[in-house]
Amino acid sequence: YNFFVTYARLDGWEPEQAGFDPDMPEGPTPASDNLLDRWVLARINAVAEAVRVALENSDAYTATLAVDGFIDDLTNWFIRRSRRRFWKSEHDADKTTAYATLYHVLVKLIKVLSPLTPFVTETMYQNLVCEVQPEAHPSVHHCLWPLTDQAAIDDELVAQMDLARQVASLGLGARSLVNIKVRQPLAKALVYAGERQVALLPELMDIVMDELNVKTVEFVQDEGALVSYRIVADGRALGPRFGKNFPAVRAALEAVPASQVVTQVKENEPVVLTVAGEEIELLPEEIIIDSEPAEGLSVQSDKGITVAIDSVITPELEAEGLVRD
Repeated sequence: YNFFVTYARLDGWEPEQAGFDPDMPEGPTPASDNLLDRWVLARINAVAEAVRVALENSDAYTATLAVDGFIDDLTNWFIRRSRRRFWKSEHDADKTTAYATLYHVLVKLIKVLSPLTPFVTETMYQNLVCEVQPEAHPSVHHCLWPLTDQAAIDDELVAQMDLARQVASLGLGARSLVNIKVRQPLAKALVYAGERQVALLPELMDIVMDELNVKTVEFVQDEGALVSYRIVADGRALGPRFGKNFPAVRAALEAVPASQVVTQVKENEPVVLTVAGEEIELLPEEIIIDSEPAEGLSVQSDKGITVAIDSVITPELEAEGLVRD
């Protein structure tokens, strides 16, 4: 909100006056070709619907979780990735659309938040709406609950953006493991997406490359190209439990694909084995996982996604990093 108000005042931007509806001061969903705009508009509509359902069922906790996740998305992804659109000097269509999108989202958000945080949302409403719309209701609490624009909800785009953000987060973690600052360009990032095996949209690939400061991002089909795992049954925990059958348990665990065991352990799920015709469960804390990244790579993984950063810095990359520094 502070970001929007600061730059809207500097640029003298104001929302559209024509067709203003005091019950729906956020106006219709803005049209935009920008992927980030379409994503955040999809998110706010999905959140408005989720909060409506939760509050109708007197479930303020679920409503709060939905809003909390969205505020993180809005602040730490949409605003951060869109800052240059607001900062640039020329008042082109892209800048105007960025303002219209953020204004729509903020007004819709304060209406969603108003039953939960009535005073701060009232202050924001007075500034965002009443100050620029003479026909506005005198209070946010006089407005109707925001309508959900089903046409704006795009589950596929949201899933793609979630994957892009996870890849970026894991890639930055992989950089940190080898103490390579983000200003230093690197050759590539390699991504294993597990069962999803989806490729990101070209615009999202560009965002990930920019976030990680790499020349290319490649999706691989085999996690073994990035990291090798050694799975060991914890003898201290399982020895007393299974006694003389422990060697058979250990052999059964070794027969399971390492990647499958790693995924289940990271998701805190038990690993089911068949030993002597009987099914047994090994808890995640009863399994030891040793990992070894492939040569020249730094690897991070979480929730079935593995990202490797090529940590080899050539003289050309080093020179480019020096220029950026």
